[in-house]
Amino acid sequence: MDGEERQTFCIVERGSRRLGLAAGAVRRVLNGGTLTRVPGAPPHLVGLVDDRGTALPVICLDAWLGLAPRPCAPGDAVVVVESAGLRFGVLVDRVDGVAPPSAAAPRTASDDCAIPAPDLIAAWRIGARGPVGVLADAALAQAAVAAADRAFARGGLTRSGFAVGAEDGRAA
Repeated sequence: MDGEERQTFCIVERGSRRLGLAAGAVRRVLNGGTLTRVPGAPPHLVGLVDDRGTALPVICLDAWLGLAPRPCAPGDAVVVVESAGLRFGVLVDRVDGVAPPSAAAPRTASDDCAIPAPDLIAAWRIGARGPVGVLADAALAQAAVAAADRAFARGGLTRSGFAVGAEDGRAA
């Protein structure tokens, strides 16, 4: 049994896609927060939301999932993820729960999920609802930062909101 098979995943939905994030990287789910836009931000960085008094950058996976971008709506869920020394939110339509891959539902080829980026680990069949594209949280964090770096550099900005403070573990 490899490491992925021992993990539990937070199952979320975005558009027509079911995605899994390692439950160990998920800190909490925020609902109904006010999203503040960031001028000059890349399209995947949809804004900032207040997370216990700290500005949390929120990313949208639509472009990476091949979905037509759609505006954020009040009440959209934001899954708070901490990985690779970064804390950020992922905009989702809904959270489906937490589950391990089923031994009776083997891993399928990643093509079954049609998720091109960022770094799909594999597609799992969990329950009867079809494949779940499991995203590598560290690769997702790095892809978000790399895209933000490119866009912010064009506008002369920095990505300081992505850094996690060593002392308190909160976004700087």
